[in-house]
Amino acid sequence: MKRLLSLALALLVVFSLCACTSGPAPAPSASTSEDMYMDFLAGNSKVYGDFANVTMYGSGYDGPQPFIDKEDGFDIAQLVNRVVVSADMPGAKSAVTMRYALIDCGSDGEPELALSTSIEDTYGSPFERQAIIKNIDGKLQLCHVTESYYRYYEELFNPGGVIVSGGSSSYLSSVYSKAAIDKDGVYRNIFSETDDYYLGSQFPEFCKIAEVAAQREDELDDNYLLKTVYFFGEDGAPLDPIFSAEPEDDETIKSIFAEAGEKLYTLEEISAVIKEKMDSCGVVDKMEEIVWTDLDPSAIPGVKDIAEYGINPVFVSTTDEFVSAIADDTTIVLAPGEYNVTEWVNANDVREFDYEENTWDAGVFKGGYFDEPEFVINNLSGLTIVSQDKNKPATIVCEPRHSNVIAFRNCNSIILKDIIAGHTQGGSCSGDVIAVIDSYAVDMYNCDLYGCGAYGIYADNASNVVLTDCVIHDCSYGCVEAYDSYLNFYGCVFRDCKEYTMFDIMNTDAYFENCSFKNLQGEMLYMTTSSYVNFKGCTFDANALNGLNWYSGEGRIQLDN
Repeated sequence: MKRLLSLALALLVVFSLCACTSGPAPAPSASTSEDMYMDFLAGNSKVYGDFANVTMYGSGYDGPQPFIDKEDGFDIAQLVNRVVVSADMPGAKSAVTMRYALIDCGSDGEPELALSTSIEDTYGSPFERQAIIKNIDGKLQLCHVTESYYRYYEELFNPGGVIVSGGSSSYLSSVYSKAAIDKDGVYRNIFSETDDYYLGSQFPEFCKIAEVAAQREDELDDNYLLKTVYFFGEDGAPLDPIFSAEPEDDETIKSIFAEAGEKLYTLEEISAVIKEKMDSCGVVDKMEEIVWTDLDPSAIPGVKDIAEYGINPVFVSTTDEFVSAIADDTTIVLAPGEYNVTEWVNANDVREFDYEENTWDAGVFKGGYFDEPEFVINNLSGLTIVSQDKNKPATIVCEPRHSNVIAFRNCNSIILKDIIAGHTQGGSCSGDVIAVIDSYAVDMYNCDLYGCGAYGIYADNASNVVLTDCVIHDCSYGCVEAYDSYLNFYGCVFRDCKEYTMFDIMNTDAYFENCSFKNLQGEMLYMTTSSYVNFKGCTFDANALNGLNWYSGEGRIQLDN
């Protein structure tokens, strides 16, 4: 990021001009504005989006969704929840952190509020949104929302309201831009530059450089065929572009532009052009750092539940309430007690899952074999199921021994946390506890999966299934059965299972770290040729370790202990 910032004045490729006239906004006193901001941060008031310059949209699963409701407004909990919901991230979202700062856009002495909400997905990818809020005529208005993630950043750069952004869609394409919120809360685009497009023809001083770069691109940049522009410093040497170009000698570059009769601008000349535009827009580029203050999400009503449980928390205490709450981008918080999904399926007119056509409708279905009903959650994304009290975890059960307790089909970004799950009937069975089929990004934390189940986990065409600090025990066939999948187990305990193969691994990669294996009564492992299993830092009782040491089947085992 620092390199992009240092090159901002050196590479000027696209200038997007803006109209820089607007009437002055009312200027309430600083104390009044600061009081309103603090009241909002405490969860006691709302911010609105009817300010004309708000154009930010979040990426909802049903297409673009307005980031903020223009009529009703959002309180801080709704705003934070919207940030988390609309974050386009590969895994389930977690680890909400917040901070705020008072800034002075346009340096007119009237404060604005910057609120940053950061989250991570379960694979450690960061995502941050910053909302810039201004008191306009006694009403809090959202002026702009920035968005930063692993390939793109847009962030508040200094307390004068300057915003910088950059990123890339590939190693051949990157962009850097600079904008600002002025004293009236209006978004002002200062300049934008890319390294693989023509220069902006809207800026007359530089538009001919685009023509030269296009006509002589083979000579200017033989490696990448980019329309790279060469600006020169005071000593006449070209400033280093983002991507190196051929040829790199000064005289060749100078002669190309000299033949075209085009001037090569110095850094100082470019800086003067940019400053003139910023001045005309009422933007003050303060070279100061923003002073951020951390917020405790648990101290803010509504936000506390989002930070502790997840997006859109819905608190339930009965099986009817539990099933009714199942939806995209929802956290279902289960009160202590037992939730019998078989009773619910039998008592309701539930749609049948079509195994031949692989039903694609979203929602809850009735599946299963041997005329025994199975609880199927299909084609949902962003669903979390968590116990309200991890010291008194909720239990999800099913009755038929030949049905899975829960089958997730065609789902992604699913979390189970602090849950107990199993069958009400013991003995021999063919139903597993949790089945993950044609799904990805399914995470389980501190869950107790018990038999019967035939297996604690069944995975078929399932990628990025991650179990952390879970226990799989007393299953009647084994611990895990997987086909064409990718599984990770961290700190899990596998114990007291019997009587066939404990880990059936077919065309699957499975990684076990700091896991424990004990009292497993059956063949330890079966793998197909294309499978791979890695045990790192794990502990085994004598029987389990003996099963690994004497394994002579197909696939590859790596034992790092």
